[in-house]
Amino acid sequence: MVVVGFLVDIQKVKLKEEQYGDNSIHMKYGYNNVDDDNNWWRDQKTNRYSNTSNHPHVGARHPNGTLGMVVDPSPSRLQPFDYTNDESYSGLIDPALLCPNNLNESDSSSLRIEGEGGHKGLLKIRQGILKSRKQIADADDTNGTSGKKKKQKSKILCMIYTVHLKTEDGTFDNANVRAQSATWGRQCDGFIAASNFTDHSIGAIDLPHKGEEVYGNMWQKLRSMWAYLYDNYMDEYDYFYIGGDDIYVVVDNLRAYVGSEEVTRLEEGYIDEFTKRLGKKNSESDMLKPRPLIFGVPMLKNGHPFPSGGPGYTVNRAGLKLLGEVGLPTFLPNATDSREDVFIGSFFSGQNVILTNTQDLSGAFRYWGSAETGFNYIGVSQIRPAKLKATLGIADIPFGLGSISENQIGFHLKDDWDWLKRFNHSLSELIYRYHAVLDNWCEEGDDDGV
Repeated sequence: MVVVGFLVDIQKVKLKEEQYGDNSIHMKYGYNNVDDDNNWWRDQKTNRYSNTSNHPHVGARHPNGTLGMVVDPSPSRLQPFDYTNDESYSGLIDPALLCPNNLNESDSSSLRIEGEGGHKGLLKIRQGILKSRKQIADADDTNGTSGKKKKQKSKILCMIYTVHLKTEDGTFDNANVRAQSATWGRQCDGFIAASNFTDHSIGAIDLPHKGEEVYGNMWQKLRSMWAYLYDNYMDEYDYFYIGGDDIYVVVDNLRAYVGSEEVTRLEEGYIDEFTKRLGKKNSESDMLKPRPLIFGVPMLKNGHPFPSGGPGYTVNRAGLKLLGEVGLPTFLPNATDSREDVFIGSFFSGQNVILTNTQDLSGAFRYWGSAETGFNYIGVSQIRPAKLKATLGIADIPFGLGSISENQIGFHLKDDWDWLKRFNHSLSELIYRYHAVLDNWCEEGDDDGV
């Protein structure tokens, strides 16, 4: 493979590398026996990688402590949230927060916890979801009335990185993943939460990785996640979305985007503006069909783009194949570092796979912050738009509501953390509320003129 420059200061990183021993023996935490464990794992691991005794290929751990669990990622194992039944709300979200009726500024329990600007943004995206669903339905036109050749629907596997914490009663739970799996996670074709504990009702698996379970070791956690996807699911799914337990994903918009003519052209070899500026012509990666692709909102490191990990990012099957065959064995295998998104972007850029520009026709990015953050955007952002324009030639990002794409795919809800804490609310409550608006659970009209 062609290597383009020295994209990450690898020498500095190598100084921080630490060789850990096999940490496959962990404390046995037990299992929240909400489902028969045997219903949701497969008997055999694939033989794509011969040495499964070492990281990052050891696989998931069964509740009895043995390694090698290959989970069935079907969303049918996920426990749904029944918003029509008040009993389902218990301990999860106050019904007045999920669907506020009488808004009262003095009563935080009746506020729209997504913010008033965020609410306008979500209503805009809800209109985009309707268009995406129509696009998906038209592509699935089995009668051929559209006159276009039917394209096979892409299968999407969504994977979240997280950790389970011990509760007061001695069990383990994760409120954010419980909310994600019960809402947008069920819309993916497969959903897995990589954690330190197995709970099939929320899609969580105990997936060991090299080193400690700390933020500063995120790179090793992500290596094990990518290896798990590569070893077991690469042939079953077309696109792989990875993010944290503080994101919300609009799966309909993602499905419409990866099924669009724009993405089809990219996989067939079309070179977009980012690659024209930074890529090396006639490289081996350009010869691959389909081409490896990676989607996200760009940030820059040493002049090359990487996908900001905040709202998550997406890799196609060809990209996962490249990462599994070349990246995992050779690229910083022993590094201990939190910058997994920087490293992923650096690896792909080094293989001449440049991050795709995911702006829509208006200039808004499909991967962005929270809806409230987008509504308040006035040109200042951690992605440094002016530098992106100078380096990558991005279109100007509109201000305010215009910065929110109706085709938005990924939200970074952690942006709203300070606001939520101010009113004693949680990220999990915000996830339920986003879904209530976007899936129209509350039958809220476009009362803000959106």
